[in-house]
Amino acid sequence: MFNRYRWKAPSYPVCRIAENELSNNRFKDSTLKEKIVTVFIAVLFLCIAVFLIEFVVWTIKDRHAFALPLFHQDKIDAFMDFFNVNYFVSGGRNPYTDPDCLSNYPPFALLIAKFFALFGDYSSIEGLSARGVAMSVRSSAGGIISLVLFFLVLFIGNFFALRGLLKKLRFSRRERLLISVVFALSAPVLFLFQRANYLGFSLLFVLIFLDLYDSESKWLREVSYISLAMAFGVKLYPVVFGYLLLRDRRWLAVLRLVLYCLLFFFVPFLFFNGGVSNIGAFLHNVFAFSSTDAAYMYHNYAPYQIVYTVAGLFSSGTLGSTAILICKIFSYAIAACCVACMFVCEKRWQSMLAAALFTVYVVSPSYLYVGVMLLIPVAYFLAEEEKNSADYVTLVLFIVLLQPLYLGYMIDLAGITYDVTVSVFLQALAMLGLFIVCVCGGVSSAKKRMTGKRRGTEHGEGESKDGAEHQSA
Repeated sequence: MFNRYRWKAPSYPVCRIAENELSNNRFKDSTLKEKIVTVFIAVLFLCIAVFLIEFVVWTIKDRHAFALPLFHQDKIDAFMDFFNVNYFVSGGRNPYTDPDCLSNYPPFALLIAKFFALFGDYSSIEGLSARGVAMSVRSSAGGIISLVLFFLVLFIGNFFALRGLLKKLRFSRRERLLISVVFALSAPVLFLFQRANYLGFSLLFVLIFLDLYDSESKWLREVSYISLAMAFGVKLYPVVFGYLLLRDRRWLAVLRLVLYCLLFFFVPFLFFNGGVSNIGAFLHNVFAFSSTDAAYMYHNYAPYQIVYTVAGLFSSGTLGSTAILICKIFSYAIAACCVACMFVCEKRWQSMLAAALFTVYVVSPSYLYVGVMLLIPVAYFLAEEEKNSADYVTLVLFIVLLQPLYLGYMIDLAGITYDVTVSVFLQALAMLGLFIVCVCGGVSSAKKRMTGKRRGTEHGEGESKDGAEHQSA
């Protein structure tokens, strides 16, 4: 009679509450991977919070929100990469030979710009330069609509593509959300936003490629090849991520990728005045832009930017032609080393880092927004299960690279403010540090392979000797 009222113990272990109370430091009990992910997110969220405070204060103080020196010193030049390129493809102009254009953008990027240019009137105005016309469109209703549409396409596209990649790398839903926010407010992405550069489409197409290139569906794999070819059509150098197909020895896929790249490079020329005859002018514009003094602008990752900055602190800040040439050769040597590391490094994040660094050092000048390609190896690095204490060095370098803080200008010995921000200078140094990490990973992987081959040879020789002794016996 009384059994029905007897107290029953709960079905779950009572000691669980005590265990949670005793384990009052979840961070201490987590794995090294979890610690690194937590530190990465926490530190960058703190940097982003400080940056937002700086941004609000600067806006109230100056009324020019994007005058924050992290972005661009020219207070009236916000979003002008978008409107300048739209000007190139409007009004029947030849974007490669017109004196007001001389574009160094591949034709597929200009074909995308041709769509957004439909919303504004880029007709020449007497008394206004090409930049003046583009600025007038920026302040018009059509220009604002086109810019909003541009950002919507990039935001939605990159959000879902990045979400797919992070899910593929087995991040939790909470981690995917936090990492996406950190990436969206990182220094390279913010600078890309401030310039409204078409490189955002290259990032989108590369992310789609990484999402789908190893899919079980042959149709999705084909979509990935087309997507990487489109990334090539926008900025050329992102095609380096096709090294994944070479590493996997998927030769037919490589062949199709090459065909798609040729298609997206040559065919778009036909939509502009001059057609394929503009190829020579395009290449001339690319090399001409790389050799100009614009390479010395302060938002630059290139090694000669570091030398230029240091020279400015202790001298007049000018570099001779010989010094510039040496620095450029050094950049190309770094890019060549990165190509080797792509195929030598065993860890996927290190080979991805090599590919991303190649995109940084093979171009000149290497502006701050090129760093968006580094978001890819960061994601792979955080997803890596096997980690050691040395990875904290890599973590610090990634944080320095992505943090958006404004830390003031470099000041020379005479107390004169120099045109390089401390933050960008540190990011350029962090980029070199990541290159060293990449080379160390490549050397370590090469040593392991050599040791493995040597052991395999010795093992084979030992077995042959044992067999000979057995036969003689």
